[in-house]
Amino acid sequence: MVTIPQHVDEWTIGTITDLLHEGYDESQTLEFKKTVNPEGDRIGKTVCAFANTAGGYIIFGIDSNKKQNYHERMVGLENTDQIKRQILDHVNNIKPHIPSENLQFKKNNIPLPNGNIIVILQVFPSGNAPHQYDYIFYKRLPDGNQPTEADEVKSLVIQRRKNRALFRLMVNEFGVIKSNYMKAREQLSQGLIYEAITLCELTTNNSTSHFLYDQSYLYATELQNLVQELVEITEKFLFQVGRFYEDVLENKNNRVTKEMLKKHNCSTVEEYLQKFINGLLEIVLNDLDQFEKTTGYTIPEPRQLVDFDSESNK
Repeated sequence: MVTIPQHVDEWTIGTITDLLHEGYDESQTLEFKKTVNPEGDRIGKTVCAFANTAGGYIIFGIDSNKKQNYHERMVGLENTDQIKRQILDHVNNIKPHIPSENLQFKKNNIPLPNGNIIVILQVFPSGNAPHQYDYIFYKRLPDGNQPTEADEVKSLVIQRRKNRALFRLMVNEFGVIKSNYMKAREQLSQGLIYEAITLCELTTNNSTSHFLYDQSYLYATELQNLVQELVEITEKFLFQVGRFYEDVLENKNNRVTKEMLKKHNCSTVEEYLQKFINGLLEIVLNDLDQFEKTTGYTIPEPRQLVDFDSESNK
């Protein structure tokens, strides 16, 4: 049985061939499209339904007619620079707007022997759901797109409000982490290694790390990875640094420590610790910067609430 890839860039011509050869049909998370422009409305409905439900893939250039031989179904699309733009034009009619990070194309289109290409779009479940297309809210079921019932729309609206509140809390938590780590970096530059480690450990102990980790699953893969990396560093790496700091200071002159200093081109234990901890802090701060770029939200100073209506956070 063919396994559906977890990320759009994991799709290959072999995966698609195996799917079609085994008679794999469209499902709750998979849809085939032979063309783009004549199926504009259907594309919009499918993206809307995927975003409102569990996400999914749209594979363009595949005929959905299962009566045909599997290799005859792989017709492909004309290889033009505007093909992805044409697909997104149909998505732009969805309201409210689906965040760009929730729509990811396979970076390299799959070429076919006939000169055409297969284009794959991954739609992630949206934290802004429910979305509507042409004034209708859609959901995705195993047999296709279906209008959403009124009570389901109400539940999605309530969940959206909850997601936005949780997102606000997460961004504010990042504000505390960013502020403290910038202070720790400044302390390191002044040679205050113990103080920097203590501040990082206090930040880790006081942060709602499990909450942040759980929240990451509301968002697309790139953002998930950023948030999870931040949590793992703050929860594990810096704790290990604290233990390492105590162990090394107690064994400054042993052979293992001396070999470690030589390997990292450091003359003292303090210099090594400073370099090591600063490297971890840079990873965290760079990820926080990337978080801002990915989401479009500015991480606030501690005790400042995120304003979702401000110009800087739209």
